[in-house]
Amino acid sequence: MLSKTNGREDSEANQLTVDALFDVFTDLRCRTVLAHLARESSAAELSELTSRLDEDGDSDRLVAQLHHVILPKLDDVGLVSYDWENNVARLEAPAQRVSDCLHRTRRYRYRVS
Repeated sequence: MLSKTNGREDSEANQLTVDALFDVFTDLRCRTVLAHLARESSAAELSELTSRLDEDGDSDRLVAQLHHVILPKLDDVGLVSYDWENNVARLEAPAQRVSDCLHRTRRYRYRVS
């Protein structure tokens, strides 16, 4: 089965690499989506994620970013499963593991010199 975002085989797309993890965990929007899914322990609709992330009132733009960029990126690395037809995202990685990674990113946020 082909990945929706870049045509790679799913087995290739879902291999977590250090670069892919850094890419995901350096993006605040990705971290926020992961934190929400880990905390809720259930699937979330696109509208729910939009309301969680919408800070500037531009929800149409955010919906497009979530649908075309953020959720596919998380799906490609295997952390999230995104159902394109129903606009539903579900955490694929163990919630505790994701929470641990998120905690570590917060701990080192201000250590960059």
